[in-house]
Amino acid sequence: MAYLTWVTTFVGEILLLGGGVLPIFYILHSAVPKLSRATPPRRQPGLTIVLTLAFCGSALLFISGILTLLVGTPLSWTLFNDTDLSQRIYPFAVAYTIQLTPLSAFFTLLISFFGMAIALYSSRYLHYEEHRLHIAALFNLFLLTGVLFVSA
Repeated sequence: MAYLTWVTTFVGEILLLGGGVLPIFYILHSAVPKLSRATPPRRQPGLTIVLTLAFCGSALLFISGILTLLVGTPLSWTLFNDTDLSQRIYPFAVAYTIQLTPLSAFFTLLISFFGMAIALYSSRYLHYEEHRLHIAALFNLFLLTGVLFVSA
């Protein structure tokens, strides 16, 4: 059960990170002037991908919070645990411990529940915004920082 909780948390955070970083590449790619068309298209297909990543990442974090509450014992894991190896690969690596206690699992449940609801219903609201891809990317990063804050 602890391994399943770890996997769902890790994959959920990676999906939120991907949803925050992926639009940067799309925006940079669309900023290059195209010779074939003078005006950029109105529809941005990246918005659906980013909001889907936000929904899936929030759903996995919601499952992770439920599993942590069911287990009842704190779960923790450390990134960059081997300092000798991490100093050779990443010179500025810092050991970062993620710990899911029942209290942090409760707040993860709250953040991920509202994250799923916002990701589900915001596609219609963002349809009329000019910078909708930027907003969706920042929403993913906001969810990620919220979950990392309560689990640190």
